[in-house]
Amino acid sequence: MHSVRVVVLEGPSATAVAAQAVLDAALKVNRCLWHITCGDADARARFDEVREAYLRCQGRFVESARTAMEAS
Repeated sequence: MHSVRVVVLEGPSATAVAAQAVLDAALKVNRCLWHITCGDADARARFDEVREAYLRCQGRFVESARTAMEAS
């Protein structure tokens, strides 16, 4: 079962760049999860790494969106 949430936002390009970074990082996390299910021995270590990167990207996006909302 797959689930996707799509949000359409209007705002400055910096926020759009941050949002795209979240999507790209999420893709990497999902790829690692797939490799874990396939039994890839190194996938768990990579998962931890890309998950941390995802969380950092998510934080940057939230801050960028918050700043854009406060400015409008």
